[in-house]
Amino acid sequence: MKLSGTISVILGLGLLMAVAPTTATAAKKNSALASALLKYDTNKNGVLDAEEIEALKKDYVNNKPDALKKYDANNNGQIDESEVDAIKTDFAAAVAKHRKKKKESQ
Repeated sequence: MKLSGTISVILGLGLLMAVAPTTATAAKKNSALASALLKYDTNKNGVLDAEEIEALKKDYVNNKPDALKKYDANNNGQIDESEVDAIKTDFAAAVAKHRKKKKESQ
């Protein structure tokens, strides 16, 4: 009985060690995505306005930033109007997170 408990603890620790790098990687990806989206908010009002969305779309066509590739759902090399909603949703989350961090550091 004692051996099975020890084995369970060892397996649990192994699982925890396997999940931790994945979580850290996801956090880095989210941070990179937030930074990528925040740069398009040129007037810093916390909303991607029509002009800023157009700049984002143009940048994607010309440069294909890695952080934006996930939004090109149909893989046509452009960010279409139907794909903009996902960008706006992620951008709103990035702004909220950025504001929360800023507030916590004050």
